[in-house]
Amino acid sequence: MKKIFLFLILLLCFFLIACGGGGDSDDDIVLIRTETGTLFYYILNNEAVIFKVTDYGKSLTAIDIPASIDGYPVTGIEKRAFYGCNGFTGILTIPNTVTSIGEAAFYGCSGFTGTLTIPPGVTSIGQFAFHGCSGFTGDLTIPNTITNIEKNLFTRCSGFNGTLTIPNTVTSIGKQAFYGCSGLTGTLTIPNTVTSIGQAAFYNCSGFTGNLTIPDAVTNIEIATFYGCSGLTGTLTIPSGVTSIGESAFYGCSGLTGTLTIPNTVTSIGEYAFRGCSGLTGNLTIPAGVTSIGEATFLECSGLTGNLTIPSSVTSIEEAAFYGCSGLTSIRVECTTPPTLGIDVFPPASQITSIQVPPGTVDTYKGTAGWSAYADNISSY
Repeated sequence: MKKIFLFLILLLCFFLIACGGGGDSDDDIVLIRTETGTLFYYILNNEAVIFKVTDYGKSLTAIDIPASIDGYPVTGIEKRAFYGCNGFTGILTIPNTVTSIGEAAFYGCSGFTGTLTIPPGVTSIGQFAFHGCSGFTGDLTIPNTITNIEKNLFTRCSGFNGTLTIPNTVTSIGKQAFYGCSGLTGTLTIPNTVTSIGQAAFYNCSGFTGNLTIPDAVTNIEIATFYGCSGLTGTLTIPSGVTSIGESAFYGCSGLTGTLTIPNTVTSIGEYAFRGCSGLTGNLTIPAGVTSIGEATFLECSGLTGNLTIPSSVTSIEEAAFYGCSGLTSIRVECTTPPTLGIDVFPPASQITSIQVPPGTVDTYKGTAGWSAYADNISSY
């Protein structure tokens, strides 16, 4: 064992000597000891890039990344540089000289406290960079030099308890980017420059309030994008360019109010997409291009109080699609062939006062499995 350890020490020394060790030329790997451990960095184009920190197991109260090392400005923090440094328990200070933060740079640094200030000159932040940094508090402001918010960037950063500011330079928000940021408050404003929002991007961000407007350029609302955003208390606006609404996209958004208008461009609505959106009211019209209504898509949308219109394109309606929509009393079905029904698709027959179907199809509907339970309510429009 001692021989292996000695060999590793010699190998490290050889590596440092081969790399120059002194820091006088490009690409030299050097180290500097600070109060927050040993920072490893390299020099590239007369700029310092931090790529590793060690000695972080001891009790420390803050990380103050220097603005310069040996006269070289610190411009980058490499991927995984502070990965898993959960022993740090204070404030993280990133100097304004930094322009890039690498993938998983501060992954799992759950002990950080205070406000996270991202320098205004940062142009790129890698995926998972602040994943699990649950101790940060206050507002979260994305600099206006950022164009892409990468996936899992702030996943499980549940300590943020202020507002989220996304600048209008951002064009994409990655998968699970703000997953579990339940403490963020105020209105969620997604700039109109955004063209894509990834799966579960705002999953369980239950602290947001007010209206929710999907940007005009977004064409797909992905799986679980706004799952559990129960604090949203205003209207939902889905633009006319959207073609699909993914599974559980708005599951549990019980605070959304007003009429749910699904644009005619939508051709697919996933299972559980609007389950539990009990605050939505008024009529509900399924777009003409939809062919199937998935399981529990509108389950427990008890606030819907008008008519339900099912277009002629629909061929199947899955289990519990509209069950628990206790305010719906009238259904208009425009299909000449009765759609296949799953179990408990609609509220009980005692609650439905009228199901209107195309002329000449009344007897067909009354004799079709599932629809026959509502035979006394079926008539021609």
